[in-house]
Amino acid sequence: MPSKKQDPNSLSEPAPKSIIDTPPHAARQTKRALLLELIGRAGGATLEELTSATGWLPHTVRAAITGLRKRGHDVRRERVEGISRYTLGSKGE
Repeated sequence: MPSKKQDPNSLSEPAPKSIIDTPPHAARQTKRALLLELIGRAGGATLEELTSATGWLPHTVRAAITGLRKRGHDVRRERVEGISRYTLGSKGE
């Protein structure tokens, strides 16, 4: 008995009629955007918080912060009792 091939047009949901009918996709959040969000909040973020949020090792987080600085972001580091805290400063400061 010959096997039947599934007709691609017989899927459970009909294909959209136009691009207008397609639902919008959520914007993908990059880890760089996540870093900016965390260090941009009041009080900034510690290196431990950043490594926990991204899943990166500390040296990778520090390298990403260097990359943010090279892209023009005013990322500042403050050490309090041996703990680094990163914040975003204003360009005019």
